[in-house]
Amino acid sequence: VALLSFSERLFNSTVKFNLAMRWIGSVSLGVYVCHLTILGLINSALIAICDIGVTANYISLFVIGLAMSLAIVSLLAKYKLTSKFLLGKL
Repeated sequence: VALLSFSERLFNSTVKFNLAMRWIGSVSLGVYVCHLTILGLINSALIAICDIGVTANYISLFVIGLAMSLAIVSLLAKYKLTSKFLLGKL
């Protein structure tokens, strides 16, 4: 009984943490697919354009790739057809 009472408060949809987790869950497939595709393109461009260290390359690759992936997923989610077929939303 105590666990049921605790879980109700833990998974309450008005808590900001839970809203963020729901959002991450709803865009995770799209980010995963876009991120893998974009990482290869960005990595090739970074190597061709500038000669930075391996660590700086990985950090910039992650930051640029995540920003681009989230932007693409948010654009795809705005339209019903692309949301359904490319992001798997019903």
